[in-house]
Amino acid sequence: MNTADGSGKNNMSLRERVGAGQNLAEAGLKHESRAEQYEVVGPKDAVFAVAGEDVILLCSVKPNISVVDMTVEWFRSDLKDSQLVHLFEDRVDKNTNQIQSYRGRTKLNHQELQRGNASLKLSSVRVSDEGLYKCFIQSESWSDDATVNVTVEGKRFSSWRTSVILISVAAVLSVIPGILRGVFARKNRALIYLRSYKGLGSGDPTARLL
Repeated sequence: MNTADGSGKNNMSLRERVGAGQNLAEAGLKHESRAEQYEVVGPKDAVFAVAGEDVILLCSVKPNISVVDMTVEWFRSDLKDSQLVHLFEDRVDKNTNQIQSYRGRTKLNHQELQRGNASLKLSSVRVSDEGLYKCFIQSESWSDDATVNVTVEGKRFSSWRTSVILISVAAVLSVIPGILRGVFARKNRALIYLRSYKGLGSGDPTARLL
């Protein structure tokens, strides 16, 4: 707004200037609040794990902002008592209250946290690990979570071991018919010899032809 003398100076009253400043501040706060909002995303389908092996439980935020300064908590949502699986808070892991069976088997990649990746590595999977997991991420002004359904299968042979076993079984089965034919052939020759021997001893001319 220009002054009447055309000097170009702002002729707004103090109240108007304060009001304008408040509006700008409110707009800035709203923009900051929207900027801090994020969505926690997990896998759409169930995660299948094999007992004795390792598995990665996927969890990340969209947009891919850093969660290093946030609280990242993994817990079992299907358990009534102790639920904590892994806790990252104040830039460090805090697993004092972690479920006993998970001690030493969980890990968050701190470098990946800077990229918004809060996936949890679970080592040496056990059958008791099967269940529902929550990935909960909280900032100062926002929080969200995602559910991960984990199904655990019994330990199975690796593919190369299975192949070796199948080849060995096939080899044995291919040899058995030959062995059986040899056994029956020897048995038949023994019977023929025995009948011939008896025939010669009895003077039976028919036996001599065998």
